[in-house]
Amino acid sequence: MSTASLFSASCSRSIHAGIRALAVAFPSGVRTNDYWRSRHPEVIAALERKAATQVWEASERAGDLWTEEMARYLPDVFRGSVERRVLRDDERILDIEERVVRRALAAAKMSPRDLDMVLLSSFYPDQVAIGNAIFLAGRIGLTCPCINVESACGAPVSDLLLATTLVESGRARNVLVVVSCAYSRALEETHPMAWTSGDGAAAILVGATPEREILGSSVVGTPDTIPVFTLGTRPHPLVGQTPTFAATRVAADLLAASTARHMPYCVDAALGASGMTRADMDFVVFPTPTAWYAMYGCRTLGIPQGRTIDTYPRFTNTGPVLSPANLYFAARSGQIRHGDRVVFTAQGSMSTAGAVVLRWGDVALAEESDA
Repeated sequence: MSTASLFSASCSRSIHAGIRALAVAFPSGVRTNDYWRSRHPEVIAALERKAATQVWEASERAGDLWTEEMARYLPDVFRGSVERRVLRDDERILDIEERVVRRALAAAKMSPRDLDMVLLSSFYPDQVAIGNAIFLAGRIGLTCPCINVESACGAPVSDLLLATTLVESGRARNVLVVVSCAYSRALEETHPMAWTSGDGAAAILVGATPEREILGSSVVGTPDTIPVFTLGTRPHPLVGQTPTFAATRVAADLLAASTARHMPYCVDAALGASGMTRADMDFVVFPTPTAWYAMYGCRTLGIPQGRTIDTYPRFTNTGPVLSPANLYFAARSGQIRHGDRVVFTAQGSMSTAGAVVLRWGDVALAEESDA
């Protein structure tokens, strides 16, 4: 792997950028494991008899940390999932995106007129062929460009760096990054992947800061995961056709291998660009698409479990929302404090993986009324 990537560099421009506000929003629908036990007992029974397959199964790989951490969850057909937030039948992911934008603006004490650009990553949007950006602009009353930017679950880091570049170059003052996930629409509820997936949205407001807060970064492509999913569409009564995806037989091994390859590489490259090492990290924000990812990440990087956060039991896998939601709840709970050096990571399939080193500054945290 090349040691150079598009954003692998220290930030030394005269205009500094950082996170000024952070918000999350989740649908009101809550599904616990009892939802599937009562509605689909025959599917549960088949999995308990091992007559059906899941994405996360026992692997022939032995001795690696991923397999070790996954092993304790294999007896559970829900793979450690407890509850998830899901869209109601009459709810669009655009509704959640609008809510999170309004919360971020309220936390920052701004209006839509204060924004110079919005970067939206809907995974997936409400309709096929066009993203939600123009519809979000109409809902909020935005006059600035509102652009669809897709990088699957890698979007939180890649979009944050795009926003940072716009501010540091002087081309924008305030850029809002919005990411959302609508997995419940993309997955049949009888498929075990639906049992480990949820919906939600997050918004990160990037603006000028007095001091450097984006200290270094690294983003790489993940073409090694191209065979992981198949993509398609299916009818939906509210939105007509909705995007769908399904895991292939090689998904588990390729996802594990990609994480092992890209996560530590991006962390170390971002730290190196910041003039730091792993010993200098105060906190690490991982995406937590599985119940074991946080512990796997801690063991891989050699950090204590208290230096990260895991919201998987509350929300399961919310795709691109994972990392910003973990960042939000870590800051809100006081686990991240002013001046801390925070490594913010994202891991995407068929997209990008990356890490950003942040110096945590004065960030306005929106209220979490539905979380």
